[in-house]
Amino acid sequence: MVNEEQEQEIEVLQSIYPDELTVLSEDSFRIRIELETPPGYLPAPAPDDDDEEPQKPTLLLTVRYPPDYPNVSPELSLAIDPSGPRIFDFPADRDAILSSLESTISENLGMAMIFTLVTSIKESAEQLIQERHKAVEEAREEEARLEEEKEMAKFRGTPVTRETFMAWRAKFKEEMEVLKKQREKEKEEEEKSKRGSAATAAIAAAEAAKKRMTGKQLYLTGTVGKDDDVEVDGDEMDISKLKIQDEGK
Repeated sequence: MVNEEQEQEIEVLQSIYPDELTVLSEDSFRIRIELETPPGYLPAPAPDDDDEEPQKPTLLLTVRYPPDYPNVSPELSLAIDPSGPRIFDFPADRDAILSSLESTISENLGMAMIFTLVTSIKESAEQLIQERHKAVEEAREEEARLEEEKEMAKFRGTPVTRETFMAWRAKFKEEMEVLKKQREKEKEEEEKSKRGSAATAAIAAAEAAKKRMTGKQLYLTGTVGKDDDVEVDGDEMDISKLKIQDEGK
């Protein structure tokens, strides 16, 4: 059995929350508390969803009047609406929100306090959402900043100090020395190849000239000996006879 003061408070609450308040029994009722979230905090509705906006997270506050209310605290129970998004960590967040009401309850003993408690619950829950949203945004900004610094570092290069310059100079000299030896080796091999080609050409030219000389020319140049026979116009001739005839002239 509720007293007159409790009955009057229920009537006032029904006028404030016409769609949100549900009477459960003579001394108990439930109030749906819709929470506001920052833009972009909730995922967008699915393409086949008729709702233009995502459903708001909702808490369900169940209140039961003790016989001595409002001189004592009401019995409160807090739950998450299972049809809405689950963005809280219950029971940890539930306990934190209800614990934040202790000072408000103490300050309002002796007076109807349910509206004040509902307001406090809404503020505490939305503050939790704001803090978590801020933490997520800061983490994203930090990640973006680090990525930007990483990209900028590609254009800045390595700062030049005496130590880095001396290290670069030593490495440069070493690379130049290797390149110099490689070029000298290539030049030496090229010259060797040219000398070999010239010698081969000279031998080939001498052989060709030898084939074109007459027997007399071969004898006079010492290409053949005295006892060698050469062919003159298809006939073999004794070189010694050729020499005598030549001297007779």
